[in-house]
Amino acid sequence: MSKEKQTVNGDVGNVVSGDVTIHNYSADILPSAQQPISLLQKRDLHRLMDELVDLGESKRELWMTIHTKLNTKTVNEMTAADYHGAVEILQRYAQQIQNMKDCNLLVSKIMALTDPGYRLDRDRYCLKHFGTTHLKGLDKEQLQAVFGYFDDLLNIRDESKTLSPPSESGAKSVATVPTRSRKPHVVVLGGALVLVAIFFVGMIVFAGKWGNAKAVASTETSVFNIKTNDKIIEYSIPALRSMFPGLNKYSDDFHSVSSYKQKTGWHTLKFTVSAKASVPENYSVKGKVCYININPDGSYARVLTAPCRSLLLDQQSTPDSKYRFILK
Repeated sequence: MSKEKQTVNGDVGNVVSGDVTIHNYSADILPSAQQPISLLQKRDLHRLMDELVDLGESKRELWMTIHTKLNTKTVNEMTAADYHGAVEILQRYAQQIQNMKDCNLLVSKIMALTDPGYRLDRDRYCLKHFGTTHLKGLDKEQLQAVFGYFDDLLNIRDESKTLSPPSESGAKSVATVPTRSRKPHVVVLGGALVLVAIFFVGMIVFAGKWGNAKAVASTETSVFNIKTNDKIIEYSIPALRSMFPGLNKYSDDFHSVSSYKQKTGWHTLKFTVSAKASVPENYSVKGKVCYININPDGSYARVLTAPCRSLLLDQQSTPDSKYRFILK
């Protein structure tokens, strides 16, 4: 008599006797941490990378940052999970760039709104609320608060000037003075006095105009300018003057001022600071050559060395060499 054949599913913990058929089931399903990065994900990473490069970031430095944080050497070593980590890194970079761009725009608007008439009021407001007068040291929310305060303040003052009623003295009618007959010698004496008064008034007005002309001339001599065929640099000069107070202030101490275009498309403004320049000693910039590098489309500038940044910003504390000074 034959024994009944037994069938067992699985391969663990089964003890049987007689004829046995065991069916083993297994599935090779890899978690996302082990799945290799797909071609579509690679393309998406390169697209995000190119967008950041267009904004001025270094592609090599971005890849180095990603590989360092993800502990990989090449993109082919990355997994599907690494892809999501890389995307987060690039998105943080993009947010930082946008925030920096917004801050630079706010600084430019605040300076245009408050300089020079309200600069002391601006410094007092910033020192009272944020503990510093340095606009570049404020974050976006703080800069928005400064801009909002002075924008509202100046709008209110403009409206009050527009709506102010005419003065009472201007509204009153001028009373007529009755005329009397005067003797000839009195009339002659009065006419002579009038001529003398006119002469002195003319001298005062002329002296005032001459003084104003000299003041304007002295101001014009301290305004930085350069003759160049480079249109990007030419159009950037007004923004550079506004961004860098030291550019005008110390312009008389600059020599060998020139400009050129790099092979990479960047535009460079170059000048040498006199060894006897009237600049603070702690700037350590006397006798040195300074470069202002403007990106190909003229939207922002960079200053590589700390002494030159101190000179241009006219302050000891400055941002690093990668900081972008927004021009438009």
